[in-house]
Amino acid sequence: AEIQATFGTGTPFSSSTPSGTSYTIVLKSDGTASRTPRRSKTAITGTWRLSKEGYCSTWGKSLENCYRVEKDTGRYKVLDRSGSTIAYWTTK
Repeated sequence: AEIQATFGTGTPFSSSTPSGTSYTIVLKSDGTASRTPRRSKTAITGTWRLSKEGYCSTWGKSLENCYRVEKDTGRYKVLDRSGSTIAYWTTK
């Protein structure tokens, strides 16, 4: 519910990978999504849904992947199935 209320509102938020790649992500309440690399104006569209531990997404023609999302001192960590951090989300 916290993920839906914080990120699933259609308001853009920032996502960055541990290696420093940044995106602007929009998760809309109807289950559609877009991801735009910081240095680009071309968005990749997809879908998203809540899962028990976080959320699942599909980008472009890729298969669905599910992630765990954990609150982490002013940001959220997005972890893959192996528990590795793949992104940090912030609402600012």
